[in-house]
Amino acid sequence: MSKQPEGKLSTQIMKEWRKMGAFCFKVHGSEMQMAGVPDIAGTFRGLSVWCETKMPGNGPSRIQLHRIKQIRMAGGLVVVAYSVEEATKMLKHIESGDHVKECGCIYSVPGEL
Repeated sequence: MSKQPEGKLSTQIMKEWRKMGAFCFKVHGSEMQMAGVPDIAGTFRGLSVWCETKMPGNGPSRIQLHRIKQIRMAGGLVVVAYSVEEATKMLKHIESGDHVKECGCIYSVPGEL
């Protein structure tokens, strides 16, 4: 069975995140899984990092936005990525120490929403 476009994007993002030194894995949705959890979960430089992958023209659902807010409020960093470049941008900002600023994605320090 062929992967859907978002699944292919997730695979490409995880490959790049791993090259950069992140530990990450695909979150597979099911009836046993909490609804709205981002597609990729990981750790990079001691920080909790998450990625919701989307194809251009699509955006996060209400429940996905709610989960993103919960993760951010708990101290995690989340990006909604439409490309590998957008997802790796978050890790590059962590490397440079700029992750404490809004970087054009949906990630920030806890309490900034």
